[in-house]
Amino acid sequence: MSETPSFKKLFDPIQDGLKQVESDIRAGNLKAAAERLNLLQREAPRDARIFLMGISLAETAGNSAAALQSAVRATEVAPHLSVVVIELAGVLARHGQLDRALEEADKAVAMKNATLAVCERATSIANMAADHERAGQYLRAAQVKSPDELSIRRALGYNLLQRNDSEGALTVFRALMAVEPTNELVLAGRGRAALAAGDLPTAMADFAQLKTLYPENEIYDFYSDVAAGRTPRSQPVAATQDLFDGYARKFDKHLVSELRYQVPRRVAEIIRGRFPSLAVSVLDLGCGTGLVGVYLGKPQGGLVGVDISEKMIAQAAKHKLYDRFHQVSLVDALSASPTSEFDVITAADVFIYVGEVKQAITDARRILRDGGLFVFSCEATVEGEPDLVLRKSLRYAHSEDSVRAACEAAGFKKIDIEAFDIRNEHGTPVAGFIVCAST
Repeated sequence: MSETPSFKKLFDPIQDGLKQVESDIRAGNLKAAAERLNLLQREAPRDARIFLMGISLAETAGNSAAALQSAVRATEVAPHLSVVVIELAGVLARHGQLDRALEEADKAVAMKNATLAVCERATSIANMAADHERAGQYLRAAQVKSPDELSIRRALGYNLLQRNDSEGALTVFRALMAVEPTNELVLAGRGRAALAAGDLPTAMADFAQLKTLYPENEIYDFYSDVAAGRTPRSQPVAATQDLFDGYARKFDKHLVSELRYQVPRRVAEIIRGRFPSLAVSVLDLGCGTGLVGVYLGKPQGGLVGVDISEKMIAQAAKHKLYDRFHQVSLVDALSASPTSEFDVITAADVFIYVGEVKQAITDARRILRDGGLFVFSCEATVEGEPDLVLRKSLRYAHSEDSVRAACEAAGFKKIDIEAFDIRNEHGTPVAGFIVCAST
């Protein structure tokens, strides 16, 4: 007498098998998972869940090509399901194909069956691509589906900050304060929005409260000083790291094409003018995506990159010009480097995020060999301003006189300063200068 199938088995004949495959993947039994998944595919060749599970199996095995193939097959058998399309977008994003990923995310969010989870995953992909406009669109779609979800409202507030809509962000965070007045993200969001919008009393109150609640957080100390009209001597490393981790993918295009950023090119020209054969070792501080390396080429003595952003370093590594990288702050890299280690040190548009530079210049002189060169750029103050100014952009400007004095005090023998526009901001060139300090 044959066994009568259960209702669950009749309704979903492969559900138990999929659960077992998932369990095998978690346990690392990838061969067993693959064999079981192949059997299930023969049983249900057009069930998208099999291909979605294939994504998990392939990525666990480190086979990115197979993961993408499974994602594409899932959309072929179920192109009408937003959860399937967003899975393809996720695979594309994880494998660096962010433009295609965003196209698929657009499709998924536009579908009638798009869920809140689909909108949230699309937002994550847009943030990964630093496409804040798209992220805002996805967040608004998510809010339509769940208008009372506080996490979506918070994310919208921060998205507006990223898009420089401080008034819009302030409106969002003020409304949230009525619901969750002690939430750290809400307090910090309202404080930053108020600061950007010029509401200094609100910003001061919010960051004062955050300092009381989180006394070890340097970022709140920094913003508290800014709101009070004080100039912090340096910017917290964590704040800069977050900025550039989110900026890594679009950094080159945004700076070079849109902001007309030419500092790395000029720095490379200066180095080649001094050392035409490139028979030197180079330390590139704040290397970012490796633009100095791209313009300079590969020095004979090696090229070492330093940056606090892991994602920036990942972009720089793709050029295959750097011999090694260190993910540390500029200050820590300089203090830890041995004496007379390099022939050339560069810091292209880095000191605008550092602030006080005296110690960095002193350490750079110690690290350089005789006959060496320190090439770096600064945003310039204007007449009548202090030697160190923190702009509304939260970038530092330095006076030429103070930088020259720091180089002289550090023991550099020859200091040349060249006026140079650092970048464009709102269509207007930002005045700066490039320093060539020789040992």
